[in-house]
Formats: sequence, C-alpha cells, structure tokens
Amino acid sequence: MILTPSGVISGTEGLDAYDRTHEAARSEGQALWDEMERDHLRRWETERAKAQQHYVARRRLIERVGLGEVRSYRLRHLEAEESKRMHELDGQKSLLPEIEPLVILSLKPS
Repeated sequence: MILTPSGVISGTEGLDAYDRTHEAARSEGQALWDEMERDHLRRWETERAKAQQHYVARRRLIERVGLGEVRSYRLRHLEAEESKRMHELDGQKSLLPEIEPLVILSLKPS
C-alpha cells in the first residue's frame, strides 16, 4: 500500500483535529501514565529514604569523633548539605505530563 498526501487541513478544522487527537491520546495513555507515576513515586521514596539514612549515619559518626567545635562545624555543614539534597529530591517528586504531537495524519481508504 502506497500512501499519497491528499491535502492539508488548517484553521478551525485543524484545531478540531488536534483537540480530538489530543483527547484520544490522553485517554489511551492514562493507564500507562498512572503506572509510570506509581513507579516514579516508589523510586523517589526509596531514594529519599536512602538519603535520610545516609545523613543519619554521617551525623552519628560526626557526633562521635573530634573536638566539640569541630563537631559543631561539621554538623552545620552536614545540615546545609542535607537540606540542599532534600530540597533537590523534593523537586524531583512531581511530574508534569506533556503530549506534543509531531505529525497528525488522517488515513482514508482510496
């Protein structure tokens, strides 16, 4: 079967075709999106828990070693690092779905 372009639509007709195509893609992809979102949140929670454990272990180590002033200095730096990392992780939690068609074709029998 050979496909031959037979015309182009534009204006209101093109916008209507885009809206229909966008809604169909959105509804067809919703289950897949939901699954990907669940997987992402699971990985995000795991990563956040690992980061928290990491900082708890480092904090314990810092609290056991060194002079008081040195420990305080190291703890302040650790808290700043931890705050920055948790802020980065929090930014990675949300997802924004985006559907952007490259080409919309209409196939009709000839």
